[in-house]
Amino acid sequence: MAIAHFAGGTRFTARELGYYDECRRRGWHCVCPQLHGEQMIDRGAFGSLESQHDILDAVRCMRARCAVDPARIYLAGRSMGGLTALLLAAKHPDLFAGVVAGQAITNLVTWCAASPQYRVYVEQIACGGPYSERTAFEYARRSPINYGPNFRYIPLVLWHGTEDPTVPHAETKAMRRIIAAQAGRRVLVRWLPGAAHDGVGPPVRWICDRLAAHRNAWTGGKRGPGPDVRMIDLVTDEDKEYFWLGIGRASATAFGRVRVCLSRGILDVQQAGNVKCLTVHLDRIGKACRHGRWRCRVAEGVTLRVLSNERYGEQELVPGGGGRIAVP
Repeated sequence: MAIAHFAGGTRFTARELGYYDECRRRGWHCVCPQLHGEQMIDRGAFGSLESQHDILDAVRCMRARCAVDPARIYLAGRSMGGLTALLLAAKHPDLFAGVVAGQAITNLVTWCAASPQYRVYVEQIACGGPYSERTAFEYARRSPINYGPNFRYIPLVLWHGTEDPTVPHAETKAMRRIIAAQAGRRVLVRWLPGAAHDGVGPPVRWICDRLAAHRNAWTGGKRGPGPDVRMIDLVTDEDKEYFWLGIGRASATAFGRVRVCLSRGILDVQQAGNVKCLTVHLDRIGKACRHGRWRCRVAEGVTLRVLSNERYGEQELVPGGGGRIAVP
């Protein structure tokens, strides 16, 4: 279990909150790395790529050194840690089996407007200045609300106090609405009536119970059907792989938006905004979706690569139109 600490938290936060004791009781491993941003640690992170990779590196280290079940890797965080947890849930649904995010900042622009006393950390430390055309993408990529479609692929639980003056509960309400509209899912939200921000939250045992019910079917879990990944419909701010699809953006200063569908021997690229290259890993596709011949429809300006490390070598479709790829 990975813990993303709040602003001002440290690598000792998980222990102080009781996660170590609860995980030990369950026979789980627990890790809580110190999060950092481009300019400072702790309060300067606010969803930075560096803080996201702090969590990913910690998970990678635990998997290398400990007996970790890859189908049962969980993540939790509150406040700034809730922001980080939501970003990782959206961007790494093939890694985490479930995520709990509490009191999460979901939109940096609206949060800065509602909580001006904290704006200095975002403007001067995290995002390189006040919100403007120059900084818009930096604000956007750190705001989970902009990754709505991605949340169809991962179990998620939210919690928030109804009288939170630091992160208004409107942030969680907006996140729930976006997920319902763009991912077609209803997310469980635990509201804490009358609760403020600091020193509140559901019991650690409750958080762990919510997570323990889930297994990551993509990595071999056997409980539950897992996400349907025959269609990958998501947003990315990095060039990276999601399940069986690698995405390379045309511009590094904008989101990539893709919708790719596998169905009965047809690989259909239905949407590819700000995308220059897509890579399909055939070996990662379930047996039900494997065919001896693929008919591919590719948007103009997108290069499609279809490859397999085991048998098929690599074949490439140049930009424009479509084509067929024979798979021996």
